[in-house]
Amino acid sequence: MSFVHLHNHSEYSLLDGLSSIKDLVGRAKELEMPSVALTDHGSMHGVIKFYVEAKKQGIKPILGMEGYLAPRLLTQKDGALDTGPFHILLLAKNYQGYKNLLHLTTIGHLQGFYYKPRIDKDVLRKHAEGLISSTGCVDGEIPRALRDGNFEKARTLMREYLDIFGKENFFIELQNHQTETHGSLFVMLAKINEGLLLLAKEFDVRIVATNDVHYVHEEDAQAQDALLAIQTKEILGDPNRKLTMLDSPDFFLKSAAQMYDLFPEQPEAIENSLAIADMITDDYNLPMGKMIFPSYAIPGGISPDEYLRNIVYERAHLKFETLSDEVTARIEKELRIVANKGYSPYILIFEDLARYCKQNNILAIARGSAVGSIVHYILNISPLDPLKYNIPFERFLNDERPSPPDIDLDIQDNRRDELIAYTAQRYGEDRVAQICTFGTMEARAAVRDVGRVMGLPYSFCDRVAKIVPPPKQGFHVVLSEVIQQNPEMNELYTTNPEAKRLLDLSVKLQGVSRHAGTHAAGVIVADKPITEYVGLMQDRKSGRIMTQLDMYSLDLNAVDDAVGLLKMDYLGLRNLSTIQEALRLIKENKGVDVDIYALPLDEPQVYEMLQKGDTTGLFQMESSGFRQLNRELKPDRFEDIGVMLALYRPGPMDMIPSYIERKSDPTKVEYAHPVLEKVLANTYGVLIYQEQCMEIASVMAGFSLGRADLLRRAIGKKKKVLMEKEKIAFTQGALSQGYSEKEAEDVFAFIEKFAAYGFNRGHSASYGLIVYQMAYLKAFYPIEFFAALLTGERHNTDKLGMIVSDCKDRGIHIHHPDINKSGVHFTIEKAKDNTESIRYSLSALKNVGDGAIEAIVAERNKNGKFKSFMDFSSRVDPHTVTSKLVESLIYAGTFTSFGSQNALLKVAPEYIEAGKRYQKMQSLGQESLFGSDEVSVSAPNVSMLPEMEQASEAQILEWEKEIFGYYFTKHPQEEHLKKIRDYIVARLGEIDSSMVGGKVVLGGVVTQKNVILTKKDQREMCFLTLQDKTGTIEAIIFPDTYQNGVRQVMQDSIVLIQGQLDEQDDGTYKLLANKVLIPSLST
Repeated sequence: MSFVHLHNHSEYSLLDGLSSIKDLVGRAKELEMPSVALTDHGSMHGVIKFYVEAKKQGIKPILGMEGYLAPRLLTQKDGALDTGPFHILLLAKNYQGYKNLLHLTTIGHLQGFYYKPRIDKDVLRKHAEGLISSTGCVDGEIPRALRDGNFEKARTLMREYLDIFGKENFFIELQNHQTETHGSLFVMLAKINEGLLLLAKEFDVRIVATNDVHYVHEEDAQAQDALLAIQTKEILGDPNRKLTMLDSPDFFLKSAAQMYDLFPEQPEAIENSLAIADMITDDYNLPMGKMIFPSYAIPGGISPDEYLRNIVYERAHLKFETLSDEVTARIEKELRIVANKGYSPYILIFEDLARYCKQNNILAIARGSAVGSIVHYILNISPLDPLKYNIPFERFLNDERPSPPDIDLDIQDNRRDELIAYTAQRYGEDRVAQICTFGTMEARAAVRDVGRVMGLPYSFCDRVAKIVPPPKQGFHVVLSEVIQQNPEMNELYTTNPEAKRLLDLSVKLQGVSRHAGTHAAGVIVADKPITEYVGLMQDRKSGRIMTQLDMYSLDLNAVDDAVGLLKMDYLGLRNLSTIQEALRLIKENKGVDVDIYALPLDEPQVYEMLQKGDTTGLFQMESSGFRQLNRELKPDRFEDIGVMLALYRPGPMDMIPSYIERKSDPTKVEYAHPVLEKVLANTYGVLIYQEQCMEIASVMAGFSLGRADLLRRAIGKKKKVLMEKEKIAFTQGALSQGYSEKEAEDVFAFIEKFAAYGFNRGHSASYGLIVYQMAYLKAFYPIEFFAALLTGERHNTDKLGMIVSDCKDRGIHIHHPDINKSGVHFTIEKAKDNTESIRYSLSALKNVGDGAIEAIVAERNKNGKFKSFMDFSSRVDPHTVTSKLVESLIYAGTFTSFGSQNALLKVAPEYIEAGKRYQKMQSLGQESLFGSDEVSVSAPNVSMLPEMEQASEAQILEWEKEIFGYYFTKHPQEEHLKKIRDYIVARLGEIDSSMVGGKVVLGGVVTQKNVILTKKDQREMCFLTLQDKTGTIEAIIFPDTYQNGVRQVMQDSIVLIQGQLDEQDDGTYKLLANKVLIPSLST
């Protein structure tokens, strides 16, 4: 007795299916089924992972999709007529059918999307070759007609589908979902199945049984129901829920015997599932496991290898005065390996991109292992000479490496779209797309989501979620392990029934895909239309076209079994945009062209600044922890910057004290073996980089750097069996080099201990260069640097407040925004005495946008400065520059040259309406505001404003707080805040993740106090919102602490709070207080 499940939904039927692909295939294998299908709703996100897993487990994969069929044409999107699309089961018989599925899902997402990705019968007919279809589930078009009692319509539809697919490829699909009460679903299915059997007989069409699988195991029904409730944002116990499948909790992967029991009178329906499986090609011959490069036009008809060689040697003299033997040998080695591996086209593509960026003044640099290539350096793909900084090529590519190389580009975030557009123009619009990524329900989020649909109090769910430790080094904790190992969680689980149910459901949902989004960097480039390889979809928010597969199905660098399309990472960095803006301002303001890649990397003034911990605005170094690290480590060479970036991470952070001690006192430097001095001398005996691990293996065990890279990869995977194998190889190599077994074991243990935390040297060097470039600009061109930095952060009010405060501390004056002087960006102004200052950006204010400000500035540039508030009102487009926006500009003080804020606020509605009328009359060819052709009335001037008192300082500061997002002129408690600076570990805007879990002292002004009663024993506790010039934080004061002096804390009090810092899921912080002090500020 056997059976094949043909209608199955995985977790990639987002927030609908619960089955993981591994479990789905594994259960089918366990039930001794020869084959299994994947038919997710409207998309093909999981097909490659499913295909690979089925092959791995030795059963035949059937690739399919449950499509959405528009009631009319896919282009018709009328709310009254086109909601509720029909479902249609589609299975690929062969590779052609698979490609047609890719086309259908793409059309559904890009052309037919209306709540769901819909296709229509015209499209279906064009792409029916190689497909098997059926009448589908209860939401199929024919079953709906039968449900409605319209048998004649069902007959007509049968003829239509048979015409599209052919009789041999179309089946009557039967489902039989049992319910204990024989409720509505049971009755509906009985009626539908009766009609379907009649149609099968009348049209002589084969029947097939399916189970509409949404979860693998029977006991998963409750968890899948919670998933549906999360999708529809409903409460599980709500009797009026729109969507639930618990009336018939049997949508699981049933055994063949269970399926036979459902259809005792139609055994052929079971047998035909096997017949359909037999119709499927044994192997779809999917393009897998080999890199697919786009075509690259090479002049002169020469090979990519020869062309690459030619341009490298043509341009080498631009980087090196003379080609030394060392440089030539390195070039030859790299070109040989690249040619042997077949990756010359890959390098040429990136050379083309780098050239485009350079020609168009776009900052873009390679990071990571690609920095280890001298070829990349010569071709301007990478900014650093790898010989100078001892970065081996083999970390990027070597003869022994099985996976392809990977070049990642960092690019100005404000010009990333330009590079993507160029890539599409260069290689074909239909051959370029961004990559999707899947957000998953991890432990904390799962607890909160499940708690919400269970209707549990937020405070309770938040408490349970916070027991779960935050991710470490990007890896989420496993909730089931937390329940077992954490005493607090275990007690909750064993003593509280609600908590137990919450956690049981959350465990089942952890790791399930929740939504699809656009990958931050990944872009795919193909040699032909991408839909030949993968379905496409559209990000509904940004409109970006992206693949339906993520990098773990596309990229051979991520997994061995992938489609192999060329994935390029274009990571937008705001810091590069800041550097470019600073360079523009320096040229504009000082007349100096700064070559950012020709800076001396040994400038003392830069290192003096770093040693003071003056790191505001510097890439990755703004946190208080990094400031302190700079003060303690005292960097005095470029390499030290890379070391700090490499060490300031969980794990290697423990090595910081040793590094600092050895750097300050070289007598403290020790080596696990004398041979290591050659490799580790530059880092004072501390193993910091992955490349150092490779060098040790080369020096001591005689490994080639390529072989050493395999050791490095094995250490990174932390697999015991693999590590034992590598240890044997290392020891044997060391013995052959004349070392003892003990020496070999000691050094291998040293490598094993530290290399797991090792950082990529090329990555550290490239990011270190960005830090240095920003530090150089800050040290030598501070006014331009800070204007550029403020422009880059203009929509981040928390950062703005900190930077503005820093500028004031340095004596850099920042002017209020002014309607006639400010622009979209922060700008530099020069007084008659050549004193320089910064003018605040209009677009940095709240409740305005870049588009409206650009329109205001464009009008000002075209027709001159605004002469009055009425002149402004009569010249700007009221549809773009709304009354709310104008009110915000008044609050910010941008019109103070025209009158007081109070007066302007009073007349604003009248003036704005008058301005609208004036513009309307102008558009009709009339000049009069009052409709008289004979009288020309000019806009009212400032003298017409009412005489009103200026707003008080306190009122102006409140307006600033509302519109700037912080107190711009001064903080009401500024002098008092200065007095507590010596007692706190960091200002609120400087808090970083290194402080999480530790005891800290923070201080600020109480801006809000919210007292509540605990649910358990009705004791008072409170939440305090603290604020200083740089940011805000919420402090939670539990009952015992609250009783100890916190009652008297009022709004506007200055307090110091000692406690533990907790990081939230969204990256913000809360302070769990254990002591609150009101400092004496009288002196």
